[in-house]
Amino acid sequence: MPRGNLIQIRRGSKSEWTSADPILSSGEIGFESDTYRLKVGNGSDSWTELDYIGSKEDLLRVKNSSGSSIQKSQAVYFNGYDTYDDVPTIAPYISDNTISEKLFAGLISDYTSDGDYAFVVSFGMINSIDTTGATSNIASGNETWNSGDILYVSPHEHGKLTKIKPQKNIILVGIIIHANSSGCILVRSSISPRFSQLNEVHFEFLSNDHIVKYNSDTSHWSNSSELDGGTI
Repeated sequence: MPRGNLIQIRRGSKSEWTSADPILSSGEIGFESDTYRLKVGNGSDSWTELDYIGSKEDLLRVKNSSGSSIQKSQAVYFNGYDTYDDVPTIAPYISDNTISEKLFAGLISDYTSDGDYAFVVSFGMINSIDTTGATSNIASGNETWNSGDILYVSPHEHGKLTKIKPQKNIILVGIIIHANSSGCILVRSSISPRFSQLNEVHFEFLSNDHIVKYNSDTSHWSNSSELDGGTI
């Protein structure tokens, strides 16, 4: 079948688009040739300010306000809000009980310098990262990772991941789909709730040797130092 007029849209690699950061005209389409993603211009926002169209990931545009660079696929949390650009700000997260797990945001999609913008992935694929467990931007280097391993936020280093389930502040971030020096992670964040955050549980002034008792009058569980008779 003979081809008529050929229509081609603006295209380039992700790094080329990010480096040039052009402002697309209203309705103008731009194509990332290495990620197969599209953006549509509005005549005012630059390329890095536009959202992807029909993205296969759950992405949130954020700003790095950590004071240092954040490496691709590191774990981050919400630490504030930029009122000028109307975006949340983020910094590397550590699961050591110093930062509430409720502030966990996801994994950063790309290397981001301090003060720059990026996307946080809460669900979807992150490709072209070292998923072997060797020393890298996301691993401490004391583990061997394999395809199918579940990854958690590390309790030892900010931003890093581990396949060893932490004792507390448990945040499952995803699954290694391909263990390789240029592998990929399926991000699927899940935060294990604390006992005190469960429905019908109400704790006050917790102390050592407290027990948990159910109160049928209030229909909830609470902590107590009394056994109400009997022994344990």
